[in-house]
Amino acid sequence: MSFGLGWIAKSKPLLWCLITYFVANTSYSINLPLLRWKKSTISTLLSAVPTMLIANNVAPFLHMKTYVLEKTTIFPRSIVFTILVMSFYYSVIMLSKDIPDIEGDKAAGIQTLSVRLGPKLVFWTCVLLLEMAYGIAIIMGAISPFLWSKIFTVLAHGIMAIILWFRANSVDLKSKDASQAFYMFIYKLLWVENILIHFVR
Repeated sequence: MSFGLGWIAKSKPLLWCLITYFVANTSYSINLPLLRWKKSTISTLLSAVPTMLIANNVAPFLHMKTYVLEKTTIFPRSIVFTILVMSFYYSVIMLSKDIPDIEGDKAAGIQTLSVRLGPKLVFWTCVLLLEMAYGIAIIMGAISPFLWSKIFTVLAHGIMAIILWFRANSVDLKSKDASQAFYMFIYKLLWVENILIHFVR
C-alpha cells in the first residue's frame, strides 16, 4: 500500500524513501545469507542510521521542497544541523537498544557491541555521543545570526545536556529495567529535539 501511495503521489523523494526503508529494514531483519544485518553492530549502524535520516528528515524535507512547494533544492543551515545532530541520536538509539538485552543476544549468537565490550562502555559511549551532539548544537546556536535562535538553541541544549548527564549517572546498569528505562528516556530526548530543530536558524 505504501509503494502504491508513493507511486500515485508521483513524488520522487517519497518513493525513494519508501524503497530505501524497505530494502534496509528487510536486510536488517530477514534471516538469509549475507542478510540479517542485526547480527553485527557495524552493519546495523550502516544500514539503520542513514535509513532513519532519509526517512525521518531528508526525504520529508525534499518532498515538501521539490514536490509540494515546487522550489529549487537548497540545503539551509537548519537541515544541515538536523542531519548532523540526528545522526548522533540515531546512532545512540541503535547502540543502546542492545544494552538491556545482552543475555538474549548472547543466547541467539548476535555479537552486538554490548556483548563484545560490555554494557558499561557502550552506555557511556552513548552518553558521550549525545553530549557531543548537544555541544554541536550549542556551537551552531552561538554562531546563529538571529539573536532569538542563538539564545533559545544554546539554553535549550545546555539544559538537555545537564539533564542527560544527571539521568545517566543514576542508571544502575546491572538492572535490565533501569537500562530499558534509560533507552526509552533517549526517545524522549529525541522527541524534544524534533521540536527544538524548528528553532535553529
